[in-house]
Formats: sequence, C-alpha cells, structure tokens
Amino acid sequence: MKILVTGGSGFIGSKLIQALLKKGHEVISLDKKDKVIDVPHIKKDISDEDLVDIDISDIDIIYHTAAQSGGYYSLIHPFVDGMWNCIGTLNVVKLAQKLNVKKFIYTSSMAVYGNQEDAKEDVIPTPISFYGTSKLTGEYYTKILQEHSNISFTIFRLFATYGAGQDLDNKHQGILSIYLEQALKGDTITITGAEDRIRQLVHVSDVVNALLMPLSSTDQDNETYNVLYDDNLSPRIIIDAISHHLGKKLTIKVIDGYVGDQVLITGSNDKLRNTGWNPKIDLNEGIKEFVSALK
Repeated sequence: MKILVTGGSGFIGSKLIQALLKKGHEVISLDKKDKVIDVPHIKKDISDEDLVDIDISDIDIIYHTAAQSGGYYSLIHPFVDGMWNCIGTLNVVKLAQKLNVKKFIYTSSMAVYGNQEDAKEDVIPTPISFYGTSKLTGEYYTKILQEHSNISFTIFRLFATYGAGQDLDNKHQGILSIYLEQALKGDTITITGAEDRIRQLVHVSDVVNALLMPLSSTDQDNETYNVLYDDNLSPRIIIDAISHHLGKKLTIKVIDGYVGDQVLITGSNDKLRNTGWNPKIDLNEGIKEFVSALK
C-alpha cells in the first residue's frame, strides 16, 4: 500500500515509517522539519491552509502523527498548539477527503481524559489542558471522515510514550526522558508537582505495533483505543528504575507543578487487548533499551 505519514520526522512517526518499510509498504513522509529517513518527503507545515493542494496522489492510508505534543508548551504557546493540533488536523482530514483514502489513523493522547482513574474509551473526556482539548478536537475532526466521506478511521489515545530516539533536549515533554536526561548529567532529578502522582507509560515499539494493526484488519475501523502498559508508576518508581540501570544514586527535588498538568491518569487497555494487541516492554526493559541506545 501507499501510505502517507504526517510527522514523519518525529519520534513516533519515524519509528512507524521504519516498521512500514519493513512490511513492504511504499511510504511518503510529511513534516515541517527535514526528513530523517530516506523516503520521499514533503516539507510542509500541516497548519498551512494550502496543505490540501500538495502534489500527491494514490494514497491508500494516512497516519496522522504530526502534532504539538506537550501540555506545558500548550500552556505557554496556546495559539501554536491550536494551530497544529486543531487547524492542522482539520487540514489533514480535508486532504484525506480529497485523496479519498481507505483509512485514516490518528494518534491522540491520554491528555483528553484529564484526571481519571482506570479510564476507558467510552467515558466522557474531561481535558484540563489546552493540549488535551486540542487533541480531543482532533478526534472529532477525525470522526467526521466516516460521517461525511465514508472513510474509516482509528483513533489511538497514547499514554506517556518513551524509548530510544526520544528528544532528550525537550525539558517539558516525556516524563521518563526528562528524568533520564537529568540523571545522565547529575545526581538530582527535579520533578514538577507531587512526588506520588501516577502515570502509565508505553514503549514506542508497543505503540508502533498497535498502529500497524488497522492495516491488516477491519476490527479497529471507526474505533478508539487506549495504548498503555498497565503498570501504575510514580516519579519515585521511575527514578529508582533509572538509578538502577545507571548504577548511581539519585535524589529528588520537588518544585511546583503547572496548571493543566495531570495528577492521576490511569487507563484500561482491555479494549485493544481484545483485538490481539499485547504490550511487551515493561519499564525496566524499556529503560535498558533506552540507555543502551544512548551508549
């Protein structure tokens, strides 16, 4: 199949492209950044109104992974967040309609839930950040495809995703990568908000395996899924695991959190498991992989 991946130069998008190529698909990347993988690449900002006019044809599937992907950034730059996640997604949806693709696969976020425990896909989303609100808006734009154009969609609500290749220079996105970057440079880890707040993580390899599923099955058509490894993790648990793998003692410094930061967010992955997906990489194995890649 011929597949377009928006955000193809990003952390998840680039990993997805590598997996698609291994399966023999023809892939085109679209990103406002330069390409990072040797595939045809369209350098374009998805928030540009003329996105729909790009010179492209015969696309079977669109994976929409391009996004502003940080809660803190959305607080500081809400306009940019809205442009990329709302207007940008609307533009990609319009492009999908023009190309009459077979499927549209959208990566959403756990941020749509706000503070919830064991959140299932059928609960009412209650985002508490600009980022969560913009990603939820993207979900509604995505669902319009089936209603207006009979194009199947799948929405994946990704929980905190991590793994080798994640940007360690980004100090406000990726709880594990933020802690790991500090641990590599010193012995004190600064965390925002409560030390006992709860997150659930998922390794990027497990995310990619989930994203690939709609290519070979109609079971996920017009459905929404949580993607997570179901271990409840506090900052202390994550930092202790990093400490173990680096072989160094780490201390924690707590500073005030920021408005819109989720304190308790856990979810259920039963719905996705029931379609045959199972997460394979737990926290310890994931940190080992991440640290080994850095070395």
